[in-house]
Amino acid sequence: MKLEIGQTLFSYKLIGGRPTFSTHKVTSVGKKFYTVDNERQATRFIIDTLRREDQYQRDVVLSMYVSLEAIQEKIELDELMDSIKNRFSGYGVKDLTLDQARKIKSILEEK
Repeated sequence: MKLEIGQTLFSYKLIGGRPTFSTHKVTSVGKKFYTVDNERQATRFIIDTLRREDQYQRDVVLSMYVSLEAIQEKIELDELMDSIKNRFSGYGVKDLTLDQARKIKSILEEK
C-alpha cells in the first residue's frame, strides 16, 4: 500500500453498539510504519496491514481504513460472521436440510 504524508485515513470505534467514525491525517511514512494525527501520542501503524503496531491496549484505534466504504464493509462482515456463528454455535441439529448443508460446504470450499 502506498501512503503519503497528508493522506486521510479513517477509523471507527463502537460506542453504545454504534460505530463512531474519525478521520486522521498521515503525518509520517517510513519503510514499515506510519503515524497519524489525532492520536494522544505518536502511534505507529504497520503500512502493509494498516493495523496498530501495539494491539494490546483497550479503547484505542487498532486499524485504519482508506475509505468509509471499507469500514462499512468491515462492519457488515463482522455482523454477518456473528450471525453465522450464532446460527451454528452450541450443540444439536441446526434444522438444516441435507441440500442446505451441501450448499454451505460448497461455499466454504470455494477459493
